[in-house]
Amino acid sequence: MLDIIGEMLGRNRAISVIGYAHDSDQIVSMSSELRPDMVLPDAAVRDGIAAVRQLGGTKAKPHVVVFAISDSIESVVKWAEAGRGRLYSQQRRIG
Repeated sequence: MLDIIGEMLGRNRAISVIGYAHDSDQIVSMSSELRPDMVLPDAAVRDGIAAVRQLGGTKAKPHVVVFAISDSIESVVKWAEAGRGRLYSQQRRIG
């Protein structure tokens, strides 16, 4: 899945895919090292919410867009509390 998303994003000349993290530890360490503008973690990554919280405390403070998130209120609220910004469900903007 990471490769497919990376390939799709890489088709846009304005976007450079600079790394792929396969777990929450890599999300944090690679974000600190590479200082991306945006991080796209999969909601299925174990401890992903904790990783997003840690990103908020880093110097880079990348924008976080979580994908594969369920539309359940509980799931959306957990990710929202971990990060910053706006949330979008498939049907509407939340917050």
